[in-house]
Amino acid sequence: MQIVDSNEELVSKLASTLNTSGAGAITAHDSVRAAVLKSGEVIKQVSSRKLFVTIDGIENALQNYDNELMNSPDRSIIRLKNLITHFSSQYELFVRSYDGFRSMELIVIAGKLLAALLIFKETLLSIRSQLENPMESYENMGSLKVFLISHLDLDLFAKKLSAISEIYTELCSLMGISVNEHPAKIAKIESGSFWVKFFGDSKVTTLMTDLIASGASYLYRNFTHEGKVVSIPKKVEAIEAILNLSLKLEGQGIDTSKIKEHIEKSSVVLARNLHLLLAGEAVVEVNETRYSVGEVLEKEYIDQSKRLLLENKELENKEN
Repeated sequence: MQIVDSNEELVSKLASTLNTSGAGAITAHDSVRAAVLKSGEVIKQVSSRKLFVTIDGIENALQNYDNELMNSPDRSIIRLKNLITHFSSQYELFVRSYDGFRSMELIVIAGKLLAALLIFKETLLSIRSQLENPMESYENMGSLKVFLISHLDLDLFAKKLSAISEIYTELCSLMGISVNEHPAKIAKIESGSFWVKFFGDSKVTTLMTDLIASGASYLYRNFTHEGKVVSIPKKVEAIEAILNLSLKLEGQGIDTSKIKEHIEKSSVVLARNLHLLLAGEAVVEVNETRYSVGEVLEKEYIDQSKRLLLENKELENKEN
């Protein structure tokens, strides 16, 4: 966590630099350089001995997990092991020279490893929860099941699961519901293809169902009409036209006239996470209801989505 946390100031400085031109660019560049060197100094404070003891413990735990599965192939475990190996190599390169600029590569891989470990931990906790807590205890809660047919690597699986969590949390805030009193409780997760079932406040899960359906319908409808993959818009007016968020909140008995500004801010967050959840998915099932671009167009939709994702990654790399 200490290595990942050192990234916050660095990201802030980089973002500022990208938005600065003219004479201020030199100052901004110096600011980024200072942040990079500072991140290196922070990483130097990490105890190498404790770090590798921790890594060794994680690797042993993963090996035990593999043994329990009788060494059956699990792509998520392979991915996690590769991330650990990559992180260890980058850390060794850093401590050989203590080059501040090597800290950037180390921070990036540390962030990926932390995300992978967290999702793996949550998956194991959900399994334990299923064994310890009978489903009857959730009978009075609302439920939501989401199935995405595509096969995902661990990073993308984690991001899509996080998107669902963000949508739930944002809607709780918007509807004046305490997340602490009404937390989302995972009932089941399956990897490979994305399948998740969780329980939560019934009003929130009902609205989530409607929003995911609206987002999927928009993406598929526009692909059918235009023949190209589109994104869920980022402008508030366009988002409202697609999701009808205000109308759906009113249907839940909420006076939207008093929270217009909150709705506008939340709509942007919701649209971003809906796009992350649905991006590249030619078929989505929500509570047993299937939404699809159409069997004939599925392959073309997936191919175009992959190209768009690759273009976006290349653009991000150039900007960084």
